[in-house]
Amino acid sequence: MKKKVYPAIFKFDKTENCYLIDFIDLKGCSTFGKSIEEAFSMAQEAMGLYLEDCKDYPIATQELNNIRLNEDEFIALIDIDMEEYYKKHSYTRIKQYKIK
Repeated sequence: MKKKVYPAIFKFDKTENCYLIDFIDLKGCSTFGKSIEEAFSMAQEAMGLYLEDCKDYPIATQELNNIRLNEDEFIALIDIDMEEYYKKHSYTRIKQYKIK
């Protein structure tokens, strides 16, 4: 099964007026979005980019109750179907034609 779900911490940055997103289990995988809708979309895209280079997918944290959050943060589960991601982002072959 290629569907993956990972928790991400969302934080609203009042200075930049955007949501900052960091994945708990995907070290270095971060993004942002100006609206909550854009933030979720960007989180899914960042997760896909991160996972497409993984030979073995990281294990997702299951116990979210033990994660300490600041009052301006929340956790959301982000899912992605990697088979669909690969189809959407695969490179298409360009046919070469000889010019006469």
